[in-house]
Amino acid sequence: MKKLPEGSVDLIVTDPPYFVLEKQEWDQQWSTPDEYFAWLDSVFSEMWRVLKDGGQMYVFFSQKFMFEYGIRYRPKRMLVWWHRNLSPPTNGMWLYQYDPIFYHTKGQPRVFNGNFSRGFNADVLEYPKPQGWVGHETHHPTEKPVELVMRLIAVSSNEGDVVLDPFM
Repeated sequence: MKKLPEGSVDLIVTDPPYFVLEKQEWDQQWSTPDEYFAWLDSVFSEMWRVLKDGGQMYVFFSQKFMFEYGIRYRPKRMLVWWHRNLSPPTNGMWLYQYDPIFYHTKGQPRVFNGNFSRGFNADVLEYPKPQGWVGHETHHPTEKPVELVMRLIAVSSNEGDVVLDPFM
């Protein structure tokens, strides 16, 4: 990202590591939440630098640190990705059926192709969770549905716009 010119990206849709997946080495690079958020601060600084004025950013995040995220980064909105099919079962804990998606804008959004009459810009987005834990292959333990990502891109960009996912 450091090689990208300032203000060169129209839209960012990204899914950074969450620092919650204990069996995934790439998600356990930090010793403490403070270290994790210091790293995330540097990533956000770069994303904000490359985002154009009027650009938008969607950040998938974990429930575990979503309140810290909200206080630290002050998103304009929190969208909810509701997936009826449950996450892998856990004992003694409520099961997550949603993931937060934080929405940011750099000033007034340049593009917003939502259509309220069709529910296209409702803040609860229902898409099934890709299922790697029931015998289907997934490529990543927190994989997102392509249709969900395409919807965010369709609402917040036009053809020819530059869309970035720095964690792809």
